[in-house]
Amino acid sequence: MGVVLKVLQVILAVDVGVVLFCWLEKRWDWLVNTQLALFSTLLIVVGSFTGYRRLVEKRREGERGGGKSAEVPQKESEKGAPLSERLLIGIGGSLNPLRILGYGALIGSFFYLQNNYLFQPIPFLFGVSIVPALSLLVSYLNRGG
Repeated sequence: MGVVLKVLQVILAVDVGVVLFCWLEKRWDWLVNTQLALFSTLLIVVGSFTGYRRLVEKRREGERGGGKSAEVPQKESEKGAPLSERLLIGIGGSLNPLRILGYGALIGSFFYLQNNYLFQPIPFLFGVSIVPALSLLVSYLNRGG
């Protein structure tokens, strides 16, 4: 959980910088576009993280309770699993309500901005890219990269 908190702190710090820049430059169109995109993307990433974390925890509990050896690599144990089981495993991690809400917010934000003639592609894409870029950067630096 330490890396997640570091990522959130860095995202918050960068977001404060973005808000200050928009405020000082009086770029309200940039402010609205970046903030809607950033918070929607943050919901998607947090939803993905929690969904897959729960999936891994359930799987780990199942291996302990089902008598499977923890020494068997995951890919080896999945090779024998039927395709339907492997698909359900992948879908289970992606059907997190927070993640679905994030995608809905991202799509809704786009349509809101577009319908109100506020949509600016560059700041919107910048807002979308902040969360994944900083997550990768902090994770890389945390590993001692």
